[in-house]
Amino acid sequence: MPDPSPTRYNLLTEPLLAVESPDGARATVTLPGALARLGAGVPTEFAALQSHQLHAWHAFVVQLAALAVHADGSDDLAVDEAAWRERLRALTAGRDEPWCLVVHDLSQPAFLQAPVPEGTLAAFKRRFDSPDRLDVLVTSKNHDVKLQRVRIAAPQHWVFALVMLQTYEGFLGVGNYGIARMNGGFASRPSLGAARSPALVDRFARDVAVWSARRESLISLFGYAPSGGSGWSGAPLGRQGIAGAQ
Repeated sequence: MPDPSPTRYNLLTEPLLAVESPDGARATVTLPGALARLGAGVPTEFAALQSHQLHAWHAFVVQLAALAVHADGSDDLAVDEAAWRERLRALTAGRDEPWCLVVHDLSQPAFLQAPVPEGTLAAFKRRFDSPDRLDVLVTSKNHDVKLQRVRIAAPQHWVFALVMLQTYEGFLGVGNYGIARMNGGFASRPSLGAARSPALVDRFARDVAVWSARRESLISLFGYAPSGGSGWSGAPLGRQGIAGAQ
C-alpha cells in the first residue's frame, strides 16, 4: 500500500510556480528555475501572485538569493537552474524537506513550517482549507478582499500564502503568536525599497547586489553571526527557543 502522506511538492525539483513573460508566454518552473530566470534578466511575473503578496515574495527571493550566493562564494546570478538548485540545497545541509510543502516525517521542517518533534498534529486546533484563509489580510476585516476565495488551490497558492504569513504575521491573541520579525500584536511592518523599474527582474538584481555589498555592515548593526547562515534552523528544537543571532 502506498504511503498515505509522503513528502511531496518539492520546490527544488517540481515545477510548481506558474510564470509569465511580457509577451504572454507562460511556463511552470521550479524555485531554482525561477531564480535562474531572474538572475539571467528574463522578465518574469508570477501568475498566481496576488498584489498584496508582491513585496513579501520579492523580499523572500532576494534574501534567499543573497544567502545562496554568499554561501557559494560567487556573486554570479546568471547561473542555470541546476546550479541554483545546488545553492539552495546547500543552505539546508543537503536536505530537501525544508523545500517541500508536505513532509512525511513531522520531526523535519517543511517549507516555512516548523518541525513537530512530538511527531503528532493532535494538539493543533486550527485547520485551513484554503491558502487565503492562512494569509494575513487582517486589516481588510473581510469587507474588501474576502477570505477563502481560492476554493481550488494549487500548491503555488500555498507557497505564496506561507511566504506572506512568515513575513508579516503579528500576534492574534493568546497562544496565536506571530513571527519573530513582528514586535507586537498591533505592530506594523512597512516595506520601503528603491527601484529604477517596477519590474521584478530589475529589482531582484539591484537588491541582491545591495544585500551582498552591505552584508558586513548589517551583521555588525544587528549582531548576527558572521558565518554559518542557513535556510533552516538545523536540528528540530520543539518548544526550545533559538537565539536571534543564530
